[in-house]
Amino acid sequence: MALLEEGFRYLSSLADPRVQGWPMVDSPVTVVSIVVVYVSFVTTVGPHWMRDRKPYSLKPLIMAYNLANVLASAYFAVQFFRHTYLGGGYSWACQPVDYSDNPNAVALTNLVWWYMMLKIADLLDTVFFVLTKKQSHVTVLHVAHHAMVVCTVWLVLKYACGGNNMMTAAVNSCVHVVMYGYYFLSLLGPSVQKYLWWKRYITQIQLIQFVGLVAHAIMPLFVRCGFPVFFSWLCISECVFFFLMFFRFYRNSYKKLVKDC
Repeated sequence: MALLEEGFRYLSSLADPRVQGWPMVDSPVTVVSIVVVYVSFVTTVGPHWMRDRKPYSLKPLIMAYNLANVLASAYFAVQFFRHTYLGGGYSWACQPVDYSDNPNAVALTNLVWWYMMLKIADLLDTVFFVLTKKQSHVTVLHVAHHAMVVCTVWLVLKYACGGNNMMTAAVNSCVHVVMYGYYFLSLLGPSVQKYLWWKRYITQIQLIQFVGLVAHAIMPLFVRCGFPVFFSWLCISECVFFFLMFFRFYRNSYKKLVKDC
């Protein structure tokens, strides 16, 4: 017990003092609890509860959710780039974390907290699949991606809110504009769906995203600027994992598409 307390104190000493006392940031308990409840519901509790029920008709709600996500992601993409690489004086190669009370750094920290709220809201993607009885969509890739993103954003906010970490948030927000835009348009009916031939390219964009983020995350390992290399390795490992998972999904989906043709 003493060892655990010592470890907790050590980790607390590494935390960004600017986020001390912030809701859902001080302790990992809240975020971890949300992720555990999410995984339990979408993999076990939800499917069992829906087993003898008809799927819920949630189309208007899901359309509103997708449109809101497009708008929110567009906002975050603009704001992240404005405060970093396209207005914040960030280096494209290696940028250290600014832990000061500089207005730009503080604004970025607040932005990341709201970004974490959006990532938590993104968990509804899977909840909607369960409630509409589309359990085949609840894959290991889908659940792992959502759960890991929430935990990673919390880690960034707690310990290294800024620097090279912001590239991931900025690029991912851009990708989500396209992705949720497609989801929204696909629900508008056959008259619009016939123009959505570019669905497969969404996964290609995601794969390119992971390659680009790995290339960017590698830079601090060679161009030392004070950015914590732990977060470089975290980004690299997660991007490689997701690249392999998404590539497998893309390859299997494309093979099925060719076979159907």
